[in-house]
Amino acid sequence: MIDFMLGPSVVALGLLLFEQYEHIRKNVVAITTAVFVGSFIGIISVMAIAKALGADHAIVASLQPKSVTTPIAIEIASKNGGNVSIAAIVVVVVGIFGGITGPFVLNKLGITSKLARGLALGSAAHGLGTARAMELGAIEGAISGLAIGLMGFATAILIPLINILFSLF
Repeated sequence: MIDFMLGPSVVALGLLLFEQYEHIRKNVVAITTAVFVGSFIGIISVMAIAKALGADHAIVASLQPKSVTTPIAIEIASKNGGNVSIAAIVVVVVGIFGGITGPFVLNKLGITSKLARGLALGSAAHGLGTARAMELGAIEGAISGLAIGLMGFATAILIPLINILFSLF
């Protein structure tokens, strides 16, 4: 059933992106910069916290892809020596937590930009964040859907580079 519904949901996200094309085009630099910087900070922060708490390489590699969807996180974790089960659980928990608390936190911080709200929910809370962003509005939903894909791309590129960089020190 889930596999059957995946096709229509991808088409629905594509339609939202198409409808918001002009808004996305005007902000392409801001969107890509925010996603790459957010991915970088997310990877570095989880590495620092895990290392400070004494985690070994397998745990760190499992936590690094926390801000992408589960299939991407599983691939990234397995390629970098992580435990795919831990990676999958962490991604699901982060998604649920972000989807539930994200709009509340954004409201409390006074973030009203539709672009920023969509980017935050999609890049931090993946699918559930995008579902919440769609409840907020069409622009938020479209940007959130775009952020999921861009975050996966950025994270898949940045984790190996960051791991190489840190292995040099």
